[in-house]
Amino acid sequence: MMDAPAYRQTLKTLNETLRAEIAALESGDISVLESSTPAKLAAISALQLSPIVESDAETDALIREGAELCEQAALRVNLLLAGVERRLAVLSRAAGHAPEVRYGRNGRMDGGYRTLDLDCA
Repeated sequence: MMDAPAYRQTLKTLNETLRAEIAALESGDISVLESSTPAKLAAISALQLSPIVESDAETDALIREGAELCEQAALRVNLLLAGVERRLAVLSRAAGHAPEVRYGRNGRMDGGYRTLDLDCA
């Protein structure tokens, strides 16, 4: 069981790791991304396994900051993905292999590279 100061310290560690990942995404530093991922996952696991502590202003602020950092990271990743998709589309069209892209009834893109199983994981 994690006490309140340890819980807050884990939140601080997680937020610091998220800041490092955002900076690495902006600079394209893959080594920082690779090294920060285990620390981030360890902090997330520790928070998941611990009971939620009594809420106070500092803990709430750290949780809100973490949520904002996660959102920033997700936006940055989506921007990078969009750039890669544009470059792939240009290269594919030049090679004559571009997938057909159309918008479905739900307003989302059908076809394109996001729907292909690229087995990148």
